[in-house]
Amino acid sequence: MRRGVGLIGAVLVAVSVLVWPGAPAPAALRVAPSALSALDQRYLTTRPPVGPTWVVDIGASSDAERLMIRTLQGIVNRTSARMYLKDPGDQGAQHWLDEYQARGLITVAGTTDAGGALDRFASEATGYVLATEAEPWSFDVAATIATVKGGIVATADLVPALTAHGLTQLDDVRGKWADATTAYEDIVATYRSQMAYPGVAVLREGDALWDFTTQQGILTLFTRPDQPDWARISALITASPAGHAVYGYLSDTGDEEAVAVGALSQAGLKFSPR
Repeated sequence: MRRGVGLIGAVLVAVSVLVWPGAPAPAALRVAPSALSALDQRYLTTRPPVGPTWVVDIGASSDAERLMIRTLQGIVNRTSARMYLKDPGDQGAQHWLDEYQARGLITVAGTTDAGGALDRFASEATGYVLATEAEPWSFDVAATIATVKGGIVATADLVPALTAHGLTQLDDVRGKWADATTAYEDIVATYRSQMAYPGVAVLREGDALWDFTTQQGILTLFTRPDQPDWARISALITASPAGHAVYGYLSDTGDEEAVAVGALSQAGLKFSPR
């Protein structure tokens, strides 16, 4: 289920990620604690209603553009679930869209592409944070900063289109750190207290959960048990308050999964791939 945990989640439990599930956090990230049950608060920070939905076909988009649009989707869906991403490579995307339309649970306002999504929704973002494929960790770092500031993640090639839509640069994380570990440790020290959600997510550039982490205000990073940086980065993950979720995947093999799940269990954290 890659399409947008948000919209589907919104329909099922009034969560708004069309297609999936210190300083104060931005108000847009939060709902009154009383609006979420104690159980909900272990997994969510906001549960917006479903609104008229725009279906955005990202089949022709590059990986960087997809990530940018997913972070825009997260911003848009903070107030109400109005944006659903459709990737032709995801066989279930159209099925669920048809299913929920048939049940009368969503109303499709229209269909567009990434450019059309910017035309319609760019004004809801405060700006963009620059990252680069040459430093894969920069996407996680940029997403964390952008989430706090109400912005989206972009690469240099996307800047002309974003500028044309009135968006300006919020930050540029390219070349700031020599390696992922140092980058994550600095970002956690600076931004963890500002995130709406106390847990974390473990994401690669091409993963589909960026809308959810942006919407819910979740810090993102990446590691694997077989990587040299596992000890230091997993320490950042397990420093999350017990009882909360770690979203995404922490393993590519069965052996890695055993190590990762064991580490989370010892810390009292919940593993939630979606």
